[in-house]
Amino acid sequence: MSRVGRVFLVLLLVSLFGGGVRECFGGTVSKGGKGNGARSNVLELSDGRKIKFVSLSKVGKKALRVVLPGGKVVVLPRSRLSEAERKRRFGSVTDLHYGKAVFQKSALSTKWFSDAFKAKMMPFVKEMRRGVFDARKAAWKRLVDDPKVTSVDQLFLPSDVSPVMEYYYFAPSKKELRGRGKVPLVVFLHGIGEAGGDKMNLFRHPQCLVFIHPKTRKRHPCYLLVPHLDGKSQTIHWLDENLGLVVGIVDEMLRKYPRIDPDRVYVTGLSSGGFASWDLLLNFPGKFAGAVPVSAGDKYMLDQIKVPQRVGVWCFLNTNENKEMREGAVALLRKSAEFGADCRYTTSQCEVERVDKKTGQKKRVRGPEHFAWLWAYAEPELIPWLFEHRRDKKAAAAAAAKKRKKEGGE
Repeated sequence: MSRVGRVFLVLLLVSLFGGGVRECFGGTVSKGGKGNGARSNVLELSDGRKIKFVSLSKVGKKALRVVLPGGKVVVLPRSRLSEAERKRRFGSVTDLHYGKAVFQKSALSTKWFSDAFKAKMMPFVKEMRRGVFDARKAAWKRLVDDPKVTSVDQLFLPSDVSPVMEYYYFAPSKKELRGRGKVPLVVFLHGIGEAGGDKMNLFRHPQCLVFIHPKTRKRHPCYLLVPHLDGKSQTIHWLDENLGLVVGIVDEMLRKYPRIDPDRVYVTGLSSGGFASWDLLLNFPGKFAGAVPVSAGDKYMLDQIKVPQRVGVWCFLNTNENKEMREGAVALLRKSAEFGADCRYTTSQCEVERVDKKTGQKKRVRGPEHFAWLWAYAEPELIPWLFEHRRDKKAAAAAAAKKRKKEGGE
């Protein structure tokens, strides 16, 4: 049949059935899409419930448009589906997105990111306000304000490290928040090299400041929190005690700024801070809505995934990163996806611009294996994708119930 003939046939079918024939997973739907004569199907959700539907259609790679009996239409994100349904509808049980960085083809050099990018971001460093969190004062204040707490022993009081932590934060102006509801809070955790020193050492890799760039403020305003390890009593690593202080600072920010949405608190970090991002997400279920670990991943952390969480996780690594870290990141993402998380994994190659000593000409060579943050935070889809996710409140309740059961068994 010729092309003209096929077009004529399609138009004839549309005129006869009134647009009632449409492509769907469950077969064809009769006129009006209300299920007259159509066979009913069952969709299994992540919480075990099953719902009947008339037809399904994909909304990109993130959700399903479901027509229910009676004509009602709902949109279900893929995280709401059971493991078997995700595999059937989207073809991958792990829900992973393997891709390339947007800037890989343009081959932006490390020099561009470290010099020109830093020059553009340095003015925003001045807008970061300094704060000091004292866990002892916060504990006593909560003891007075919260009737559920009957003893300071119930609160987090670090013993081996200093209970005082310095932090920097950014709060949007009233003008930027005008006409908007509650906005997200992003927690950025630095690497080992940024521990200790002054404010400028903390922001020696200012990539996290893209969250407060003027373009970001206009489209996706948010609060930014950057805790700072002192490199002495708190060491240069994000130990459990240090992470407890970070959670305390987050709680203090939520009390101080009511415009922060407690359902949209996200954590990200580079290198050591990337590992700490995994730790916070997995050990404080129901606290964070998503995580962006950069240059971080370890199979030894798999045992920490114990509670299902419908959160977002986007991991970035260089293609020449060491094999152990790459395999660890993928393993963590696979298991997180099996527990209901919406996961993405993007790799790219960082290139450096160097001058040939013999010819004097510039040439591009493979950059350092560990510096994925030089391009990761330039991903244009990162911020809008991350801010779509909300914390899983059921995860916190499940974790608390599991803890009580364990304590009761002991």
